[in-house]
Amino acid sequence: MQSLAKSSERPIGRILLFIAGLIGLWLPVTLVWMLATGWRPGAEFQTHQLLGASIILYAAILSVLWFIAHRLDARSLSQYGLQRDRTNLGLLGLGIAIGATGIALLMSFEASLGWLRWDLSNTAGVGRAILEGLLVALGVGFIEELLFRGFLLHTFERAYGAIRASLITAIFFAVTHFIKAPEVIIATWPQFPGLVAMGLVLALARYKAGGRLGLSVGLHAGWVWAYYIVNTQNLVVYGQPGIAEWLTGIGRNPLAGLAGIVFLLLTGTLVARLPRPA
Repeated sequence: MQSLAKSSERPIGRILLFIAGLIGLWLPVTLVWMLATGWRPGAEFQTHQLLGASIILYAAILSVLWFIAHRLDARSLSQYGLQRDRTNLGLLGLGIAIGATGIALLMSFEASLGWLRWDLSNTAGVGRAILEGLLVALGVGFIEELLFRGFLLHTFERAYGAIRASLITAIFFAVTHFIKAPEVIIATWPQFPGLVAMGLVLALARYKAGGRLGLSVGLHAGWVWAYYIVNTQNLVVYGQPGIAEWLTGIGRNPLAGLAGIVFLLLTGTLVARLPRPA
Protein backbone atom coordinates (compact mmCIF):
# COMPACT_ATOMS: atom_id res chain seq x y z
CA MET A 1 0.00 0.00 0.00
CA GLN A 2 2.90 2.37 0.74
CA SER A 3 4.34 1.83 -2.75
CA LEU A 4 0.93 2.59 -4.26
CA ALA A 5 0.65 5.75 -2.19
CA LYS A 6 4.11 6.87 -3.29
CA SER A 7 3.35 6.25 -6.96
CA SER A 8 0.17 8.29 -6.64
CA GLU A 9 1.96 11.44 -5.48
CA ARG A 10 2.46 12.69 -9.04
CA PRO A 11 -0.34 13.27 -11.57
CA ILE A 12 0.94 10.68 -14.05
CA GLY A 13 1.16 8.10 -11.29
CA ARG A 14 -2.37 8.76 -10.10
CA ILE A 15 -3.75 8.62 -13.63
CA LEU A 16 -1.92 5.39 -14.49
CA LEU A 17 -3.10 3.88 -11.22
CA PHE A 18 -6.67 4.86 -12.06
CA ILE A 19 -6.43 3.41 -15.59
CA ALA A 20 -4.90 0.16 -14.33
CA GLY A 21 -7.59 -0.22 -11.68
CA LEU A 22 -10.34 0.60 -14.15
CA ILE A 23 -9.15 -1.91 -16.74
CA GLY A 24 -8.56 -4.60 -14.12
CA LEU A 25 -12.04 -4.17 -12.72
CA TRP A 26 -14.13 -3.36 -15.78
CA LEU A 27 -12.82 -5.75 -18.44
CA PRO A 28 -13.32 -9.09 -16.64
CA VAL A 29 -16.75 -8.15 -15.28
CA THR A 30 -17.85 -6.88 -18.69
CA LEU A 31 -16.61 -10.04 -20.40
CA VAL A 32 -18.62 -12.18 -17.99
CA TRP A 33 -21.68 -9.99 -18.65
CA MET A 34 -21.32 -10.27 -22.42
CA LEU A 35 -20.92 -14.04 -22.36
CA ALA A 36 -23.80 -14.45 -19.91
CA THR A 37 -26.10 -12.46 -22.21
CA GLY A 38 -25.31 -14.58 -25.26
CA TRP A 39 -22.51 -12.64 -26.94
CA ARG A 40 -19.79 -14.65 -28.68
CA PRO A 41 -16.58 -13.48 -30.42
CA GLY A 42 -17.39 -12.18 -33.89
CA ALA A 43 -21.03 -11.39 -33.09
CA GLU A 44 -22.45 -7.88 -33.01
CA PHE A 45 -23.20 -6.29 -29.66
CA GLN A 46 -26.85 -5.91 -28.75
CA THR A 47 -28.28 -2.73 -27.25
CA HIS A 48 -28.88 -4.26 -23.82
CA GLN A 49 -25.35 -5.65 -23.79
CA LEU A 50 -23.83 -2.24 -24.51
CA LEU A 51 -26.06 -0.67 -21.87
CA GLY A 52 -24.92 -3.21 -19.31
CA ALA A 53 -21.27 -2.62 -20.24
CA SER A 54 -21.77 1.13 -19.77
CA ILE A 55 -23.33 0.64 -16.33
CA ILE A 56 -20.46 -1.64 -15.34
CA LEU A 57 -17.99 0.98 -16.58
CA TYR A 58 -19.62 3.71 -14.49
CA ALA A 59 -19.64 1.46 -11.42
CA ALA A 60 -15.98 0.60 -11.99
CA ILE A 61 -15.01 4.28 -12.28
CA LEU A 62 -16.81 5.07 -9.03
CA SER A 63 -15.20 2.08 -7.28
CA VAL A 64 -11.65 2.95 -8.35
CA LEU A 65 -12.06 6.60 -7.37
CA TRP A 66 -13.46 5.53 -4.00
CA PHE A 67 -10.41 3.32 -3.48
CA ILE A 68 -7.97 6.11 -4.37
CA ALA A 69 -9.73 8.64 -2.15
CA HIS A 70 -10.22 6.38 0.89
CA ARG A 71 -7.28 4.00 0.78
CA LEU A 72 -4.51 6.10 -0.71
CA ASP A 73 -5.43 9.64 0.31
CA ALA A 74 -7.13 8.62 3.58
CA ARG A 75 -9.93 11.01 2.71
CA SER A 76 -13.32 10.71 1.03
CA LEU A 77 -14.92 11.55 -2.30
CA SER A 78 -15.71 14.98 -0.86
CA GLN A 79 -12.19 16.03 -1.91
CA TYR A 80 -13.49 15.69 -5.49
CA GLY A 81 -16.50 17.89 -4.79
CA LEU A 82 -19.07 15.35 -3.58
CA GLN A 83 -20.03 17.10 -0.36
CA ARG A 84 -23.23 15.62 0.99
CA ASP A 85 -25.13 18.79 1.83
CA ARG A 86 -28.16 20.73 0.68
CA THR A 87 -25.99 23.33 -1.00
CA ASN A 88 -24.61 20.78 -3.44
CA LEU A 89 -28.12 19.51 -4.16
CA GLY A 90 -29.35 23.03 -4.76
CA LEU A 91 -26.42 23.71 -7.12
CA LEU A 92 -27.34 20.54 -9.00
CA GLY A 93 -30.87 21.78 -9.58
CA LEU A 94 -29.62 25.23 -10.59
CA GLY A 95 -27.19 23.72 -13.08
CA ILE A 96 -29.86 21.52 -14.66
CA ALA A 97 -32.16 24.52 -15.07
CA ILE A 98 -29.43 26.68 -16.62
CA GLY A 99 -28.21 23.90 -18.91
CA ALA A 100 -31.55 22.68 -20.25
CA THR A 101 -33.04 26.16 -20.59
CA GLY A 102 -29.91 27.38 -22.32
CA ILE A 103 -30.07 24.68 -24.99
CA ALA A 104 -33.75 25.48 -25.61
CA LEU A 105 -32.93 29.18 -25.98
CA LEU A 106 -29.99 28.42 -28.28
CA MET A 107 -32.10 26.31 -30.61
CA SER A 108 -34.95 28.81 -30.56
CA PHE A 109 -32.54 31.60 -31.49
CA GLU A 110 -31.12 29.54 -34.37
CA ALA A 111 -34.65 28.71 -35.53
CA SER A 112 -35.53 32.42 -35.54
CA LEU A 113 -32.57 32.99 -37.88
CA GLY A 114 -33.64 30.14 -40.15
CA TRP A 115 -30.58 28.01 -39.34
CA LEU A 116 -32.82 25.13 -38.29
CA ARG A 117 -36.52 24.53 -37.81
CA TRP A 118 -38.67 22.90 -35.18
CA ASP A 119 -40.73 19.82 -36.07
CA LEU A 120 -43.35 19.16 -33.39
CA SER A 121 -45.35 16.71 -35.47
CA ASN A 122 -43.96 13.70 -33.60
CA THR A 123 -44.52 14.21 -29.89
CA ALA A 124 -45.70 10.67 -29.14
CA GLY A 125 -43.61 9.26 -26.33
CA VAL A 126 -42.16 12.62 -25.36
CA GLY A 127 -43.04 12.00 -21.72
CA ARG A 128 -40.99 8.81 -21.70
CA ALA A 129 -38.14 10.61 -23.47
CA ILE A 130 -38.18 13.31 -20.79
CA LEU A 131 -37.92 10.76 -17.98
CA GLU A 132 -35.38 8.53 -19.72
CA GLY A 133 -33.37 11.55 -20.77
CA LEU A 134 -33.20 12.87 -17.21
CA LEU A 135 -31.97 9.51 -15.88
CA VAL A 136 -29.36 9.20 -18.64
CA ALA A 137 -28.28 12.82 -18.19
CA LEU A 138 -27.84 12.48 -14.44
CA GLY A 139 -25.82 9.29 -14.86
CA VAL A 140 -23.56 10.74 -17.56
CA GLY A 141 -23.23 14.11 -15.83
CA PHE A 142 -22.42 12.57 -12.45
CA ILE A 143 -19.79 10.08 -13.53
CA GLU A 144 -18.05 12.33 -16.09
CA GLU A 145 -17.91 15.28 -13.72
CA LEU A 146 -16.68 13.11 -10.86
CA LEU A 147 -13.90 11.86 -13.14
CA PHE A 148 -12.91 15.03 -15.00
CA ARG A 149 -13.86 17.97 -12.78
CA GLY A 150 -13.47 15.87 -9.64
CA PHE A 151 -10.54 13.46 -9.71
CA LEU A 152 -8.54 14.81 -12.67
CA LEU A 153 -8.99 18.51 -11.88
CA HIS A 154 -8.03 17.83 -8.26
CA THR A 155 -5.00 15.80 -9.40
CA PHE A 156 -3.65 18.39 -11.84
CA GLU A 157 -4.45 21.32 -9.55
CA ARG A 158 -2.19 19.95 -6.84
CA ALA A 159 0.73 20.04 -9.28
CA TYR A 160 0.03 22.91 -11.67
CA GLY A 161 -2.49 25.30 -10.11
CA ALA A 162 -6.12 26.00 -10.95
CA ILE A 163 -5.78 27.70 -14.36
CA ARG A 164 -3.42 25.20 -15.97
CA ALA A 165 -5.30 22.32 -14.35
CA SER A 166 -8.55 23.57 -15.88
CA LEU A 167 -7.00 23.79 -19.36
CA ILE A 168 -5.29 20.40 -19.14
CA THR A 169 -8.48 18.74 -17.90
CA ALA A 170 -10.57 20.39 -20.62
CA ILE A 171 -8.21 19.12 -23.33
CA PHE A 172 -8.15 15.68 -21.73
CA PHE A 173 -11.95 15.72 -21.64
CA ALA A 174 -12.10 16.54 -25.37
CA VAL A 175 -9.50 13.93 -26.33
CA THR A 176 -11.30 11.10 -24.54
CA HIS A 177 -14.43 11.85 -26.55
CA PHE A 178 -12.42 11.13 -29.71
CA ILE A 179 -11.53 7.53 -28.90
CA LYS A 180 -13.28 6.40 -32.07
CA ALA A 181 -12.57 4.90 -35.48
CA PRO A 182 -10.23 7.09 -37.60
CA GLU A 183 -12.90 7.87 -40.17
CA VAL A 184 -15.26 9.06 -37.43
CA ILE A 185 -12.53 11.27 -35.92
CA ILE A 186 -11.88 12.87 -39.30
CA ALA A 187 -15.58 13.49 -39.88
CA THR A 188 -16.24 14.98 -36.44
CA TRP A 189 -12.98 16.78 -35.58
CA PRO A 190 -14.69 20.23 -35.60
CA GLN A 191 -16.40 19.11 -32.36
CA PHE A 192 -13.06 19.34 -30.54
CA PRO A 193 -13.08 23.12 -29.79
CA GLY A 194 -16.62 22.86 -28.45
CA LEU A 195 -15.62 20.04 -26.11
CA VAL A 196 -12.64 22.04 -24.83
CA ALA A 197 -14.88 25.07 -24.24
CA MET A 198 -17.37 22.83 -22.44
CA GLY A 199 -14.63 21.47 -20.19
CA LEU A 200 -13.46 24.98 -19.29
CA VAL A 201 -16.99 26.14 -18.43
CA LEU A 202 -17.55 23.07 -16.25
CA ALA A 203 -14.24 23.63 -14.46
CA LEU A 204 -15.23 27.24 -13.84
CA ALA A 205 -18.54 25.98 -12.44
CA ARG A 206 -16.77 23.84 -9.87
CA TYR A 207 -14.54 26.68 -8.71
CA LYS A 208 -17.48 29.07 -8.63
CA ALA A 209 -19.37 26.56 -6.48
CA GLY A 210 -16.60 26.61 -3.89
CA GLY A 211 -15.19 23.25 -4.94
CA ARG A 212 -18.54 21.46 -5.00
CA LEU A 213 -19.49 19.41 -8.06
CA GLY A 214 -23.23 20.10 -7.94
CA LEU A 215 -23.23 22.98 -10.42
CA SER A 216 -20.92 21.18 -12.86
CA VAL A 217 -22.97 18.00 -12.74
CA GLY A 218 -26.17 19.99 -13.18
CA LEU A 219 -24.93 21.94 -16.20
CA HIS A 220 -23.62 18.79 -17.86
CA ALA A 221 -26.83 16.91 -17.12
CA GLY A 222 -28.98 19.78 -18.35
CA TRP A 223 -27.18 19.88 -21.70
CA VAL A 224 -27.38 16.10 -22.13
CA TRP A 225 -31.04 16.05 -21.09
CA ALA A 226 -32.11 18.66 -23.64
CA TYR A 227 -29.97 17.05 -26.35
CA TYR A 228 -31.48 13.62 -25.59
CA ILE A 229 -35.10 14.82 -25.80
CA VAL A 230 -34.61 16.81 -29.00
CA ASN A 231 -32.75 14.08 -30.85
CA THR A 232 -34.68 11.00 -29.74
CA GLN A 233 -37.95 12.75 -30.67
CA ASN A 234 -36.51 14.36 -33.83
CA LEU A 235 -37.86 17.73 -32.74
CA VAL A 236 -35.32 19.72 -34.75
CA VAL A 237 -34.53 19.60 -38.46
CA TYR A 238 -30.99 20.62 -39.41
CA GLY A 239 -29.47 21.04 -42.85
CA GLN A 240 -31.33 24.16 -43.92
CA PRO A 241 -30.28 25.49 -47.37
CA GLY A 242 -27.07 27.49 -47.22
CA ILE A 243 -26.44 26.75 -43.52
CA ALA A 244 -23.16 24.93 -42.83
CA GLU A 245 -23.11 22.10 -40.29
CA TRP A 246 -20.09 23.61 -38.52
CA LEU A 247 -22.29 26.58 -37.67
CA THR A 248 -25.24 24.79 -36.06
CA GLY A 249 -23.40 21.72 -34.75
CA ILE A 250 -21.63 18.67 -36.16
CA GLY A 251 -23.67 15.48 -35.93
CA ARG A 252 -26.82 17.27 -34.69
CA ASN A 253 -24.97 18.28 -31.52
CA PRO A 254 -25.91 21.90 -30.71
CA LEU A 255 -22.68 22.46 -28.75
CA ALA A 256 -20.42 21.13 -31.52
CA GLY A 257 -20.56 24.18 -33.78
CA LEU A 258 -19.67 27.84 -33.80
CA ALA A 259 -23.05 28.83 -32.37
CA GLY A 260 -22.54 26.29 -29.59
CA ILE A 261 -19.12 27.69 -28.70
CA VAL A 262 -20.55 31.22 -28.47
CA PHE A 263 -23.34 29.80 -26.31
CA LEU A 264 -20.78 28.15 -24.00
CA LEU A 265 -18.88 31.42 -23.66
CA LEU A 266 -22.11 33.17 -22.67
CA THR A 267 -22.88 30.38 -20.21
CA GLY A 268 -19.41 30.76 -18.73
CA THR A 269 -20.03 34.49 -18.30
CA LEU A 270 -23.29 33.71 -16.49
CA VAL A 271 -21.59 31.15 -14.25
CA ALA A 272 -18.83 33.62 -13.40
CA ARG A 273 -21.46 36.11 -12.17
CA LEU A 274 -23.20 33.62 -9.88
CA PRO A 275 -22.71 34.28 -6.16
CA ARG A 276 -20.47 31.84 -4.35
CA PRO A 277 -22.27 29.52 -1.90
CA ALA A 278 -21.47 29.87 1.77
